[in-house]
Amino acid sequence: TIIPPAMRDAHHTGLAHYLKTGEHQVLGKRIEVPAVCADGSELTVELAITPFEVNGDRFFTAYLRDITQRLAEQEALTASETKYQGLFHNSADAVFIHDKDGKIQDVNESAVAMLDRSRDELLSMSLPELHPKEDHPIARKALREVARNGKCRMNIGFLKADGMVVPAEVRARMFDGPDGPMIHGIARDVSEAHIRAEELRVAKEQAEAASEAKSRFLAT
Repeated sequence: TIIPPAMRDAHHTGLAHYLKTGEHQVLGKRIEVPAVCADGSELTVELAITPFEVNGDRFFTAYLRDITQRLAEQEALTASETKYQGLFHNSADAVFIHDKDGKIQDVNESAVAMLDRSRDELLSMSLPELHPKEDHPIARKALREVARNGKCRMNIGFLKADGMVVPAEVRARMFDGPDGPMIHGIARDVSEAHIRAEELRVAKEQAEAASEAKSRFLAT
Protein backbone atom coordinates (compact mmCIF):
# COMPACT_ATOMS: atom_id res chain seq x y z
CA THR A 1 0.00 0.00 0.00
CA ILE A 2 1.09 3.56 -0.66
CA ILE A 3 -0.69 4.86 2.44
CA PRO A 4 1.77 5.74 5.24
CA PRO A 5 1.41 3.53 8.35
CA ALA A 6 0.35 6.47 10.52
CA MET A 7 -2.61 7.20 8.22
CA ARG A 8 -3.88 3.68 7.51
CA ASP A 9 -6.33 3.41 10.40
CA ALA A 10 -7.90 6.75 9.48
CA HIS A 11 -8.11 5.60 5.84
CA HIS A 12 -9.89 2.35 6.72
CA THR A 13 -12.27 4.16 9.11
CA GLY A 14 -13.14 6.76 6.48
CA LEU A 15 -13.69 4.14 3.78
CA ALA A 16 -15.96 2.09 6.03
CA HIS A 17 -17.94 5.20 6.95
CA TYR A 18 -18.39 6.12 3.28
CA LEU A 19 -19.53 2.62 2.29
CA LYS A 20 -22.04 2.62 5.13
CA THR A 21 -23.42 6.16 4.89
CA GLY A 22 -22.28 7.64 1.57
CA GLU A 23 -20.76 10.54 3.46
CA HIS A 24 -17.24 11.62 2.55
CA GLN A 25 -14.76 14.46 2.92
CA VAL A 26 -12.15 13.86 0.23
CA LEU A 27 -13.85 12.22 -2.76
CA GLY A 28 -13.90 14.33 -5.89
CA LYS A 29 -11.36 16.77 -4.47
CA ARG A 30 -7.65 17.33 -5.00
CA ILE A 31 -5.73 16.91 -1.78
CA GLU A 32 -2.04 16.85 -0.91
CA VAL A 33 -0.99 13.79 1.09
CA PRO A 34 2.17 11.78 1.78
CA ALA A 35 2.61 8.49 -0.11
CA VAL A 36 4.98 5.57 0.47
CA CYS A 37 7.40 4.54 -2.28
CA ALA A 38 8.53 0.96 -2.93
CA ASP A 39 11.74 1.57 -0.99
CA GLY A 40 9.81 2.82 2.04
CA SER A 41 10.59 6.48 1.53
CA GLU A 42 7.81 9.06 1.45
CA LEU A 43 6.96 11.80 -1.00
CA THR A 44 4.13 14.28 -1.26
CA VAL A 45 1.50 13.67 -3.95
CA GLU A 46 -1.61 15.37 -5.19
CA LEU A 47 -4.43 12.83 -4.91
CA ALA A 48 -7.89 12.82 -6.46
CA ILE A 49 -10.28 9.90 -5.79
CA THR A 50 -13.46 9.38 -7.81
CA PRO A 51 -16.04 6.66 -6.99
CA PHE A 52 -17.97 4.84 -9.72
CA GLU A 53 -20.14 1.73 -10.07
CA VAL A 54 -20.10 -1.16 -12.53
CA ASN A 55 -22.98 -3.66 -12.42
CA GLY A 56 -23.79 -2.58 -8.90
CA ASP A 57 -20.24 -2.96 -7.66
CA ARG A 58 -18.51 0.10 -6.30
CA PHE A 59 -14.99 1.01 -7.42
CA PHE A 60 -12.65 3.94 -7.02
CA THR A 61 -10.18 5.57 -9.38
CA ALA A 62 -7.26 7.41 -7.84
CA TYR A 63 -5.10 9.90 -9.72
CA LEU A 64 -1.69 10.58 -8.23
CA ARG A 65 0.79 13.27 -9.19
CA ASP A 66 4.20 13.70 -7.61
CA ILE A 67 4.41 17.33 -6.48
CA THR A 68 7.73 17.08 -4.64
CA GLN A 69 9.48 19.36 -7.15
CA ARG A 70 6.64 21.87 -7.12
CA LEU A 71 6.68 22.07 -3.34
CA ALA A 72 10.46 22.47 -3.35
CA GLU A 73 10.16 25.32 -5.84
CA GLN A 74 7.44 26.94 -3.73
CA GLU A 75 9.62 26.70 -0.63
CA ALA A 76 12.56 28.17 -2.52
CA LEU A 77 10.36 31.00 -3.79
CA THR A 78 9.03 31.68 -0.30
CA ALA A 79 12.56 31.74 1.09
CA SER A 80 13.64 34.10 -1.69
CA GLU A 81 10.68 36.42 -1.07
CA THR A 82 11.38 36.41 2.67
CA LYS A 83 15.03 37.26 2.02
CA TYR A 84 14.02 40.04 -0.39
CA GLN A 85 11.55 41.51 2.08
CA GLY A 86 14.26 41.52 4.74
CA LEU A 87 16.70 43.29 2.42
CA PHE A 88 13.98 45.72 1.30
CA HIS A 89 12.86 46.76 4.77
CA ASN A 90 16.28 46.69 6.45
CA SER A 91 18.24 48.46 3.73
CA ALA A 92 20.06 51.59 4.89
CA ASP A 93 19.46 53.06 1.43
CA ALA A 94 16.08 54.36 0.29
CA VAL A 95 14.26 51.84 -1.91
CA PHE A 96 11.45 52.75 -4.31
CA ILE A 97 9.29 50.34 -6.31
CA HIS A 98 7.45 52.05 -9.16
CA ASP A 99 5.88 51.28 -12.51
CA LYS A 100 7.31 52.28 -15.88
CA ASP A 101 5.42 55.58 -15.71
CA GLY A 102 6.97 56.48 -12.35
CA LYS A 103 3.92 55.80 -10.13
CA ILE A 104 5.27 54.70 -6.76
CA GLN A 105 4.00 51.30 -5.56
CA ASP A 106 6.14 50.71 -2.46
CA VAL A 107 8.90 52.30 -0.39
CA ASN A 108 10.96 51.25 2.61
CA GLU A 109 11.48 53.06 5.91
CA SER A 110 14.79 54.52 4.74
CA ALA A 111 12.94 56.34 1.94
CA VAL A 112 10.47 57.70 4.48
CA ALA A 113 13.32 58.92 6.68
CA MET A 114 15.42 60.37 3.85
CA LEU A 115 12.59 62.49 2.46
CA ASP A 116 10.81 63.20 5.76
CA ARG A 117 7.51 62.13 4.22
CA SER A 118 5.02 59.51 5.38
CA ARG A 119 4.73 56.22 3.55
CA ASP A 120 1.13 57.02 2.57
CA GLU A 121 2.21 60.33 1.10
CA LEU A 122 4.95 58.70 -0.95
CA LEU A 123 2.58 56.00 -2.24
CA SER A 124 0.26 58.73 -3.51
CA MET A 125 3.05 60.34 -5.56
CA SER A 126 4.94 59.68 -8.75
CA LEU A 127 8.71 60.04 -9.14
CA PRO A 128 8.68 63.39 -11.02
CA GLU A 129 7.07 64.95 -7.94
CA LEU A 130 10.09 63.88 -5.88
CA HIS A 131 12.67 65.54 -8.12
CA PRO A 132 13.40 69.26 -8.57
CA LYS A 133 12.25 70.55 -11.96
CA GLU A 134 15.80 71.04 -13.18
CA ASP A 135 16.39 67.30 -12.70
CA HIS A 136 13.30 66.15 -14.62
CA PRO A 137 15.31 65.65 -17.86
CA ILE A 138 17.65 63.31 -15.92
CA ALA A 139 14.66 61.33 -14.61
CA ARG A 140 13.08 61.02 -18.06
CA LYS A 141 16.36 59.88 -19.58
CA ALA A 142 16.79 57.30 -16.81
CA LEU A 143 13.30 55.86 -17.40
CA ARG A 144 14.04 55.50 -21.10
CA GLU A 145 17.37 53.83 -20.36
CA VAL A 146 15.97 51.32 -17.89
CA ALA A 147 13.15 50.50 -20.33
CA ARG A 148 15.74 49.91 -23.06
CA ASN A 149 18.54 48.20 -21.11
CA GLY A 150 16.76 46.89 -18.03
CA LYS A 151 18.93 48.97 -15.68
CA CYS A 152 20.52 52.38 -15.21
CA ARG A 153 22.55 54.55 -12.83
CA MET A 154 22.25 58.26 -12.24
CA ASN A 155 22.86 61.11 -9.83
CA ILE A 156 19.73 63.09 -9.11
CA GLY A 157 18.15 65.26 -6.42
CA PHE A 158 15.18 64.27 -4.24
CA LEU A 159 12.83 66.81 -2.67
CA LYS A 160 12.21 66.55 1.05
CA ALA A 161 8.87 67.62 2.52
CA ASP A 162 10.33 71.04 3.40
CA GLY A 163 11.60 71.60 -0.15
CA MET A 164 15.27 70.91 0.60
CA VAL A 165 17.08 68.83 -2.01
CA VAL A 166 18.86 65.60 -1.08
CA PRO A 167 21.53 64.62 -3.63
CA ALA A 168 21.42 60.89 -4.31
CA GLU A 169 23.12 58.21 -6.33
CA VAL A 170 20.48 55.92 -7.84
CA ARG A 171 20.71 52.39 -9.21
CA ALA A 172 17.58 51.07 -10.89
CA ARG A 173 16.63 47.81 -12.57
CA MET A 174 13.47 46.49 -14.20
CA PHE A 175 11.72 43.30 -13.11
CA ASP A 176 8.49 41.50 -13.92
CA GLY A 177 5.77 42.34 -11.43
CA PRO A 178 2.36 40.66 -11.10
CA ASP A 179 0.73 43.43 -13.17
CA GLY A 180 3.53 44.10 -15.63
CA PRO A 181 7.05 45.58 -15.70
CA MET A 182 8.15 47.31 -12.50
CA ILE A 183 11.27 49.22 -11.53
CA HIS A 184 13.30 48.70 -8.36
CA GLY A 185 15.30 51.81 -7.49
CA ILE A 186 17.89 52.17 -4.73
CA ALA A 187 18.77 55.75 -3.78
CA ARG A 188 21.83 56.47 -1.62
CA ASP A 189 22.03 59.85 0.10
CA VAL A 190 25.36 61.36 -0.92
CA SER A 191 24.94 64.65 0.96
CA GLU A 192 28.01 64.00 3.14
CA ALA A 193 30.10 63.11 0.10
CA HIS A 194 29.03 66.37 -1.54
CA ILE A 195 29.93 68.31 1.62
CA ARG A 196 33.37 66.68 1.78
CA ALA A 197 33.92 67.37 -1.93
CA GLU A 198 33.00 71.03 -1.41
CA GLU A 199 35.29 71.28 1.62
CA LEU A 200 38.15 69.82 -0.42
CA ARG A 201 37.44 72.25 -3.28
CA VAL A 202 37.47 75.24 -0.93
CA ALA A 203 40.64 74.02 0.80
CA LYS A 204 42.33 73.54 -2.57
CA GLU A 205 41.37 77.02 -3.70
CA GLN A 206 42.62 78.49 -0.43
CA ALA A 207 45.91 76.59 -0.72
CA GLU A 208 46.36 77.75 -4.32
CA ALA A 209 45.57 81.35 -3.33
CA ALA A 210 48.05 81.17 -0.45
CA SER A 211 50.71 79.69 -2.74
CA GLU A 212 50.12 82.40 -5.32
CA ALA A 213 50.31 85.12 -2.62
CA LYS A 214 53.57 83.62 -1.35
CA SER A 215 55.00 83.56 -4.86
CA ARG A 216 54.13 87.24 -5.38
CA PHE A 217 55.65 88.14 -2.01
CA LEU A 218 58.91 86.36 -2.82
CA ALA A 219 59.04 87.98 -6.23
CA THR A 220 59.05 91.49 -4.74
